[in-house]
Amino acid sequence: MSGCSRWTAMAVVALGAGTAAAQPVEGLYLGAGIAANVHESAGPQAMRLHGQTGPAGLLSLGWGFGNGIRLEVEGSYRENGIARPASGSVSTYGGMANLYIGTERALGGQPLQPYLGAGLGIAWTEFRQVGVAGTPLGPGRRVFDDVDGRLAFQGIAGMALPILALPGLALATEYRFLGTAGDARIESRAEGAGGQLPSQGTGQFANRNHTLLIGLRYAFGRPAAEAAGPQEASAAAEPVRLYLVHFDWDRSELSDRSRRTLAEAARQGGPYRLARIAVRGSADRAATPEARERLTRQRLEAVCAELERLGVGREEIALTGPGATQPAAALGTPRRRIEILPQ
Repeated sequence: MSGCSRWTAMAVVALGAGTAAAQPVEGLYLGAGIAANVHESAGPQAMRLHGQTGPAGLLSLGWGFGNGIRLEVEGSYRENGIARPASGSVSTYGGMANLYIGTERALGGQPLQPYLGAGLGIAWTEFRQVGVAGTPLGPGRRVFDDVDGRLAFQGIAGMALPILALPGLALATEYRFLGTAGDARIESRAEGAGGQLPSQGTGQFANRNHTLLIGLRYAFGRPAAEAAGPQEASAAAEPVRLYLVHFDWDRSELSDRSRRTLAEAARQGGPYRLARIAVRGSADRAATPEARERLTRQRLEAVCAELERLGVGREEIALTGPGATQPAAALGTPRRRIEILPQ
């Protein structure tokens, strides 16, 4: 007896199964991160500014090409208080265009994804109430309170860990170096100088930042298909779905809608390939057990025949499980159906 002619309430269609694996990003993604930033000491030796470690944050929007290469635009903000010999704070903010090159490596059983990146853009250096006392120009206090915009560049080294339970989401940690082309030229004013200092002046300060970041990245598209090994099928992760094939009362013919559902199920690929067909419930509430058995068998055969027509080999269909002696459905319960369950 052929597989499709054997009646049961459970049919298993073995189309192959895979395990979820992290893949390079493909399509649109959004990233965000928080960080600790160290601003290098800057300024002329006589009034060199020594900053404190401060907070930083960034948002990014990018596109992954599925081969480890990503392009993105980023907005970031860094702020550092001045520890000595002045007071006040220095902040750096701006926008960058970044290019990343990454790969996937198995490390400690985890799908870690190391990557390198470089960026180019513009950054503004803002001094807020940075007061320096006892400058070479006199005993008064000079206050730097100005903004300077410059071409900016950055280098990035990071590692991403995809969260397999939440497809598309990954945890990332990075080191970033951000600098500007040329020193920032910051205007200052004299305070409490007793007329001994010029009322205006300009200081030149290098802007170099070392940033340690932790963040999240969410890819809206499906992960790229990884290259399959000799014994593996190439597949892209898809969410688990339940396909329902409904029948009219006391009928076993497939409707056009049911045929479309089966065609979509047969195309299901990736780590969650179609794994079984489950025929649940009885035929129709008013039917006798013998009639329910006959009708359920006819419906199952119709589904199997359609799957075979769609390319599922007869040898890939194995029928197991109990007969269709389950109680008839309560009124209003949609039991006149076949459920296709990915596993």
